[in-house]
Amino acid sequence: DDPTISRVTDIAKKAASDASSAASIAKDAAKLGDDTTASSAAADAKSAADLADSAARIASSTADSITAAKKAAATSYASDATKAASSASSSADVAGSAATKYPNDPTISSATDAAKSAASIASSAAIDAKSAAQAGDDSTASSAASVAKSASTVASLAASKASDAAKAKSTAATSYASDATKAASSASSSADVADSAATKYPNDPTISSATDAAKSAASIASSAATDAKSAAQAGDDSTASSAASVAKSVSAVASSAASKASDAAKAKDEAKSKSDAASSYADAAGKSASQASSSADVAGSAGKKYPDDPAIKSSADLAKSAADDAAKSAAVAKEAAKSGDDSKASSAAAGAKSSADLASSAADTAKSLASSHAAGSETVNHPAQSDYTSAANSAVTAANLAASIAAKAASETANIAQANPNNTSLAYLKSDAASAALVAANAAKDAASYAAYAKAAQELAHDYVDPNKAAQALSFAAQYVASATAAADTAKSAATRAQADRDLAAQITSGKSNPTGDHGTTDHGNQGTGQGGQQGTGGKGTTDNNGSQTGNNTGNNNQNGDNAGTVHTVANETGAGAKTNTADITGSGTANGNDHTLPQTGETDAAGALALAGVALMGALALMGAKRRHEN
Repeated sequence: DDPTISRVTDIAKKAASDASSAASIAKDAAKLGDDTTASSAAADAKSAADLADSAARIASSTADSITAAKKAAATSYASDATKAASSASSSADVAGSAATKYPNDPTISSATDAAKSAASIASSAAIDAKSAAQAGDDSTASSAASVAKSASTVASLAASKASDAAKAKSTAATSYASDATKAASSASSSADVADSAATKYPNDPTISSATDAAKSAASIASSAATDAKSAAQAGDDSTASSAASVAKSVSAVASSAASKASDAAKAKDEAKSKSDAASSYADAAGKSASQASSSADVAGSAGKKYPDDPAIKSSADLAKSAADDAAKSAAVAKEAAKSGDDSKASSAAAGAKSSADLASSAADTAKSLASSHAAGSETVNHPAQSDYTSAANSAVTAANLAASIAAKAASETANIAQANPNNTSLAYLKSDAASAALVAANAAKDAASYAAYAKAAQELAHDYVDPNKAAQALSFAAQYVASATAAADTAKSAATRAQADRDLAAQITSGKSNPTGDHGTTDHGNQGTGQGGQQGTGGKGTTDNNGSQTGNNTGNNNQNGDNAGTVHTVANETGAGAKTNTADITGSGTANGNDHTLPQTGETDAAGALALAGVALMGALALMGAKRRHEN
């Protein structure tokens, strides 16, 4: 196919033909003896022979060059094929290494098989190329080199696939090992938390059990983390994953156990704190009760020394009542401390403190009044401004305190009932506590009104010229003080009732009580009290399904009274309505109080009547003022 060789071959062939023709002519001429023709023909033959020789040399030279070029090319192709085969073999080795590390991985196994097959093909092609090169067959060598290169590429891709898969498994195994280590660390921390609780409360079975569980879980997590680490070093992602899963699972168990131990410890801490606080409140309540008792002794001593002084007697009675209340509160606080109820102990301690303050105030008043007697002043006939006023104000203080306590208890009961809207028992207690708070509030208003009356009567007594009339006015003041004290007692009783409702509501919600029935208990109205007469009769209150209470608390001293000179109240009370009070002043006379003698001032009955009317008017004005303040 070489054009040069083909062309010179044609020239050589033609020259040979020409030389043959010339030789024939020369032969024929020689036969004829034609030397000229023979000579010319011989020259032509010689020229044609030279041309043929030249063409032959050119063809041979060209053929040699072509042969050398083909051999060089074939050798180059053989070299390329050998390199490709070597590369394919290396790729097969890489894939084989991955397969040795992960013999069960299908992706790596498949890629390794492909790499090995390609390496084998490349090797065979390299051998073929080498043989072709030795024969100078550049075409065959080129084809074999191409096959070797293609197979080498396939082997390289397969090796990369196997290597990437192995790397992914190694990375995953390392990640699993890291997760397992973290889980083990978390489990260890949980075990420490639980152990701390167990150290604080070694005898608590719940904490002890939870601590054991946390420690066991932490131990398992630690072992799993070690397994995961070993698997990661070997690149075994499957084993590492399984170990990490175990570590995480038991870490969660350890965390749950630690929380259980911690919560139990916190509960015991809170209980201890509440118990300590309750004990502290109980101690404070005990001290208040002791102080109140001492105050009652002081006031009682003054009362024994001056038994006929109504103001001192009222102060002594108030101090004793306050001391009794303080003692009751102290007892409640003590019981609350035993059960660790700091809220109840705190409330009782506050009540004891208030009662102690009231007893102290009453004792101070009694001491002051006794000092006036001891000084021998004219206050026997013209008492000082503070005698009955102070006693009445003490009652007002007590009533206001009770009203405040009742309002607080009613509010707390309402909150409990609001949180449990479907509990009819709580609904009743809420209504009853609200009713008691209203009773206490109205009683506090009554006490304030009576205190105003007492002050007005005492001021009038101070202005009398006639000692007998002054004493009579003082008797009114004393009666008003007694009424104020009775109102305070009513307020305190209502406060106790509101607190009882609150405490029962709290017990119901805490599961300490299991009352039956949808209806509240029937209560009795407070009985009106008249000084100098028998106690009036109180009508019974009634209850309905909602626990609301209505009742007519009617104290009518005239109904049962045997003595004259009484003060009584008439009160109509409903659970949600207002309470009105009327005060009647009666002098000596019949039991019904309709016929009486007015105290006198100045020189005439008219002046005395006017003065007494002034007392009643001042009291009425005080009531109006209190009512207006309440409305505002």
